[in-house]
Amino acid sequence: MLRLLALATVIAAACRLDKLLQSAGPPPPPSAFGAAALAFTAQPESARAGQRIAPVQVTVRDSSNAPVTKFAGLVTVTLDHSPGGAALNGRRTVPAVNGVATFSDLHIDKSGNGYALAATVEGLPAATSAMFEVKPGPATQLGFAAQPSDVMTDSVIRPPVVVAAFDAFGNPGADFTAAVRIALDRDASLLRSAKLGGTTTQAAQGGLARFSDLTIDQVGNGYTLRATADKLSDATSTAFNVSLAPPPPPPPPPPPAPHLVFTAQPQTTPAGQTLPPVQVTALDASNRVVSSFTGAVTVALGLNPGNGNLIGPTTTNAVAGVATFHGLSIEAAGNGYTLRATASGVTDATSDPFSITPVTPPGGAVRLAFSDQPIPTQAGQVIPTVRVIAVDASNRPLTSWTGTVVISLGSNPGNGTLAGAKSYYVSSSDGGIAQWANLSIDTPGDGYTLRATTAGLGDAISDPFDVTAGPPPPLAGATGLGFLGPQPGATRAGAVLSPPLQVEVLGYGGVRVTGFTGGIWVIIGSNPGGGTLSGTRRLVAVNGVATFSDLRIDIPGRGYTLRVTGGGNMSAAITNPFDITP
Repeated sequence: MLRLLALATVIAAACRLDKLLQSAGPPPPPSAFGAAALAFTAQPESARAGQRIAPVQVTVRDSSNAPVTKFAGLVTVTLDHSPGGAALNGRRTVPAVNGVATFSDLHIDKSGNGYALAATVEGLPAATSAMFEVKPGPATQLGFAAQPSDVMTDSVIRPPVVVAAFDAFGNPGADFTAAVRIALDRDASLLRSAKLGGTTTQAAQGGLARFSDLTIDQVGNGYTLRATADKLSDATSTAFNVSLAPPPPPPPPPPPAPHLVFTAQPQTTPAGQTLPPVQVTALDASNRVVSSFTGAVTVALGLNPGNGNLIGPTTTNAVAGVATFHGLSIEAAGNGYTLRATASGVTDATSDPFSITPVTPPGGAVRLAFSDQPIPTQAGQVIPTVRVIAVDASNRPLTSWTGTVVISLGSNPGNGTLAGAKSYYVSSSDGGIAQWANLSIDTPGDGYTLRATTAGLGDAISDPFDVTAGPPPPLAGATGLGFLGPQPGATRAGAVLSPPLQVEVLGYGGVRVTGFTGGIWVIIGSNPGGGTLSGTRRLVAVNGVATFSDLRIDIPGRGYTLRVTGGGNMSAAITNPFDITP
């Protein structure tokens, strides 16, 4: 009986306590504790995808910016800025302890730069953290970034097959540089005896291994390739077909008898000014240089639309079959001039048509120039504002120039289409600047250029820039380019420039930036001989360095320079002058 009485007493007390708690109502608002604001007192730090971010702390502060230690309410963090469209994982709502909420298991699975967190408490203004980066995790798997396409037997698979490294969450593994191997996975030949030719092992650069010379020697439908790398999961390509190559075409008819050809054509030049060197070469019936030919070669005007005169040394002896004419000029303007080359015992040659332009009065505009270059941009996205100016013969901007400038594609490696308003009228209030803020290109490709034209002035060609399938690689702190080691010196025409050109990606203070994975382009800056630069002109830096080891210039000249660009807001770099000798 005593036990029953005690139990009833406990139950009654519990009921009274429950009523008291219910009558207390909801917890008091933050302002009841003097809370006025939130602040991130332990900012989120950069982390790898899927890994925990170092503990983040949010402190509740009063109007004097002092911590409100009595506050124990709930604090929530969310993504305020998500460049990769990612989700924030982990425990995102925690109670404050002594006014401080600690988030110790937050993580994000998608890599990107420019993430930020927002902290909220009901009744208080939100707080935003500093921006931070989520880097890709270690590479764990391979995937085909560019699948093999149908091909004919013993022909190179085009475009090149590209294998990419990814981390466990599908982020591109840009740090992966190990060897990637490729082999036949499914042999679709009749006897299962096909061979995969070409270079089947490639070192990845920026997480990508490019196989540019693969071939298969037997027909079949449904071939697949398998890519492997040490410690990474394999990848299998989509199926593709190999068809029989057509028979070779019949041999061409024999070439004509020994003859002259213009191997360095005359170029458009202002009236009275010296043409770039013109070269005429003697070829035999097989179009090989007749190096034993040392006879006199004479050039004269063919078509003469401006009724001009050819001035300068018009006859010179060939050296090893090549006659080079320096110092030629024509004093009268005209469109469609040609030169005719003659020599005893060989067939004459006629040059391509060229123009002699009127001489611009001193101080007037002579050509257009890009003052703000196009930069790497995702396909279909607007290219940041491109600007073009008119300059005089001393490359000084002419702020009073007016006229209509039309912009178009120059180099078009992806066969893309330039969208946007392409014509811009420079009025007197524009300060001589034409600008386009709505241009875009719909197809990815490496090495697009833009051409700006206007009546009466020389065209302008932009620096090369890439149009990427996804967002372009981040600058990773890069601000410009520089040269590492000695620069190219005097080199014979057609020979590989020596020493190789080494380009270094630099950040603030001239420190090398090893994380930049965008393309680096090299083009001719000063071109005194009208030469052409050949070789590998685009590279992706490895640990902040790109080495161009197979560059050549085909025409002699004194004072060539090379210009290297990386896009974005990176400053370009120009080499010291060097000569190309005959």
